[in-house]
Amino acid sequence: MGLYLQYGNAVVMAKMADVVDYGQYKNGVRITGMIYSSVIFFIKLGVAIGGAAAGWLLAGYGYQADTAQTEATQQGILLSFTIYPAIGSILVAFVMRWYVLDNQKVGEIHLELNRDAK
Repeated sequence: MGLYLQYGNAVVMAKMADVVDYGQYKNGVRITGMIYSSVIFFIKLGVAIGGAAAGWLLAGYGYQADTAQTEATQQGILLSFTIYPAIGSILVAFVMRWYVLDNQKVGEIHLELNRDAK
């Protein structure tokens, strides 16, 4: 499971580099630091909100440490680890439909940027 979850990290880093090149291609300005720091900020924000949400969900389902959990609590924990992440993944896939940088477009951008650099 951990390997699957870590796959997204590499994809995010690769897409950030492509977005930096795309921004330079469209605007003529390379703002690498601004893009990377913005993405990292929102990653950290997501981790903070996700950690808090996990606690809120556990409290909402009536979780009590060091005791046998009720059926409702067990069901809530199961939902929190299966259905809710699946819904989040579907939402991300839906949003990524508008990501226009495929391999061909990135190649064209690199050719143009290399031509301008000479």
